[in-house]
Amino acid sequence: MHACMHAVWRERNPMDHFRSLILRWFVPAELFAEAEVRRQAYRAVVFGLAMLIWVPVFAPIYLWMDSPRAAMLVGLVSIAIVLSICSLRFSKSVALAGNLLAGAVFAVLVGLACVSGGIAAASLWWLPSVPIIGLVICGVRSGMAWAIGSCVACVVFLTAALFGITLEDDISPEHHQLLDCAGACGIVLCAFILTFAFRRSEAEAREDLTIARDAAERANRAKSVFLENMSHEMRTPMNAIIGMTDLTLRSELRGTERGYLEVVRESSESLLALIDNILDYSKLDTSGFALAREPLDPRAVAVATIETFRSRADRRGLELACHVQADVPRLVVGDQKRLRQVLANLVDNAIKFTDRGRVALDVRCRKATDDGVDLSFSVSDTGIGIAADKQQVIFDLFEKADMSSTRRFGGAGLGLAISSQLVRRMGGGIEVESELGRGSTFRFTASFGPAARGSLEAGPPASPQPGDVRVPRRILLVEDGLVNQRLAATVLEKAGHMVTVASNGREALEAVAARTFDLVLMDVQMPVMDGLAATRVIRDQEQGTGRRLPIIALTSQSFDEDRDQCLEAGMDNYIAKPIRPRILLDLIDGTLGRSTG
Repeated sequence: MHACMHAVWRERNPMDHFRSLILRWFVPAELFAEAEVRRQAYRAVVFGLAMLIWVPVFAPIYLWMDSPRAAMLVGLVSIAIVLSICSLRFSKSVALAGNLLAGAVFAVLVGLACVSGGIAAASLWWLPSVPIIGLVICGVRSGMAWAIGSCVACVVFLTAALFGITLEDDISPEHHQLLDCAGACGIVLCAFILTFAFRRSEAEAREDLTIARDAAERANRAKSVFLENMSHEMRTPMNAIIGMTDLTLRSELRGTERGYLEVVRESSESLLALIDNILDYSKLDTSGFALAREPLDPRAVAVATIETFRSRADRRGLELACHVQADVPRLVVGDQKRLRQVLANLVDNAIKFTDRGRVALDVRCRKATDDGVDLSFSVSDTGIGIAADKQQVIFDLFEKADMSSTRRFGGAGLGLAISSQLVRRMGGGIEVESELGRGSTFRFTASFGPAARGSLEAGPPASPQPGDVRVPRRILLVEDGLVNQRLAATVLEKAGHMVTVASNGREALEAVAARTFDLVLMDVQMPVMDGLAATRVIRDQEQGTGRRLPIIALTSQSFDEDRDQCLEAGMDNYIAKPIRPRILLDLIDGTLGRSTG
């Protein structure tokens, strides 16, 4: 739309209409493709016409002054100028046309000086136009060459005068003043025309940049929408694969079958992590990306990250350790999700490239002041190591120290690239120390804000221990996917909850109106009525009743702005797919309040 408006404006503007006619007449269509070449061609034509319009002025003046040779030179240069700008149609070279134009103007000015008194000739005042033509149309080299040539011509005429070499002067002394006045007027007008042409072409360049910027912004918005849709489409089946695999692993299985399913689960988790990394990397270069500021416990984050990889390390026969120094604060302010993401990427990378030995996570306090805390995190392994000359590129996107290692151990290096950018946004830096065959240590620092006294919040509820009993709840599950309905319902029913299923927001409103529920699990993206709209209706209906039905969002989107949209719509909590049974059940307990029997 913006480009169309510019095109219409250009067509309606008289000067641009004239410019369009010039381009269509003198410039072949092949030169229209590249904007800068098109502007240079326009300058060449305008500069040529600016010189050409003075031919019918000065030719009669020279004839009136009884200088037919000067008039003939003016006539000849007019032919040369026309040929130079017409050469664009045949040579398709702006540089050739510009140099021909500069050469024609230079030749006529020097020729006029030869027949009108040499160094005192009025034509020499026009010589600055020659290097200007070469510079603006052809570039710096041509402009410099014509500048040197013009200076040499002036020096030659001056030398001739100093050594008494007399050049013929067809112009009488009383006519020189008239010629000087006409020349001065011509120089002023030509300078105006040349400057106008240059400024107009620059204005067009700015307009083109504006159009290109708008197009890039539209493309970026379209990319964001595409990524959000892709996230939903990919996470939905991944939720079913991971969820059903977890449920099957909880059943009685033979050793071989369990091993197969554990491979499926691990591969699914790796694919999901890759999806998350791709989506996160696409968001890092946008202005909308920002780190959260919330209370977090560095110890809890470190321990939880290690425990996530415990079973995987056990299967590979690796020792997995976590050491948190005593001086690390229990509570700081920062982005818990992003910190855990960086740690998970580093631990995942360490396990991936370690065949035997151990992987250890160490957390230390580097500096603690009233303004904040600087923490140091290191992940060390006894893996294959990295050559010294390759350690500078491993944080670049898709770079690997050794492609054979990539094929053997897997991975594209995306996690390290994202970790590097996230650490920089946390106010720190990341580095690696490694030796081939001895292992590697990835170390990064991050700055956190101080936690206010009394701001310690209850962490996520602990998983039920033996002897704990979950209180059965009446839960409304709102989910449009049949597979996800079956998965979530199975998880909830095995935990003792009573589940009612609705396929969209409208069915959810009907169910809430007909029955009483303790909690709603609401998918966000659904046909007929989405989860956000349904939640807003429920909250509106609760006005004045004193009752609030807890609603937890189920969504395939993992971006922070999606979480904010859910909370703004009135939802109480948020969980991203794929849904882990234990995390879902803990979240339900935390939202409703734990009950024990």
